[in-house]
Amino acid sequence: MLDTKWKTLAKTLTWRCVASATTFTVAYAVEGDYKKSAVIMAIDTTAKLLFYYLHEELWNRNAHRCFK
Repeated sequence: MLDTKWKTLAKTLTWRCVASATTFTVAYAVEGDYKKSAVIMAIDTTAKLLFYYLHEELWNRNAHRCFK
């Protein structure tokens, strides 16, 4: 079980890196500026982490209503 949790954590972290790199690449293609692209990537990553956390909290509080 612990091995599965470490694999899940590793997959989560590597996916976050891929997603952030994608955001940076698209932002650079649009803006043509490394600094702006890095700022966009940082804002995007922070926002997605925050929204994911809020989603999980709401889900955990209300899942029993959806799945009876």
